[in-house]
Amino acid sequence: MYYKIVSGGQIVDVCDGLNFVRWQKKNSLFLACSNEAEAGGIISSDGSTIYLLEGAEQVNDLAYAHYAEIDEDTYNSLREQLIENGILEDPKVEPPSTEEENTGTHEPVAKSEERQLIENLQAQVDMLTECILEMSEHVYA
Repeated sequence: MYYKIVSGGQIVDVCDGLNFVRWQKKNSLFLACSNEAEAGGIISSDGSTIYLLEGAEQVNDLAYAHYAEIDEDTYNSLREQLIENGILEDPKVEPPSTEEENTGTHEPVAKSEERQLIENLQAQVDMLTECILEMSEHVYA
């Protein structure tokens, strides 16, 4: 089964299975558990992040998330987008797909901070280029 993990209104991960965890106050750590009924969180596909499930007690400023089952084609498409946006690392280097697919999701796919910064800087460069072109029309006219 395939799942998307949505946090803060954005798809932050896709998994080919879910790993549930629960918080143990006594030792201040997360323990693996076998079912959602005991779980307070889920582990990201690369194991680097724990997302708290809705209704779970807040732990160490972790983000809350929910998950939804998706089909294999949607999983593959979302995974490619997350790799392209710098959220997930691609274990194998493959050329990007030229085919655009509509996944039918309503949440935007998350982008890494670096990717967002690059897009913002590119927008500024484009705007400044337009300004220079307009100014040069007036100076050289």
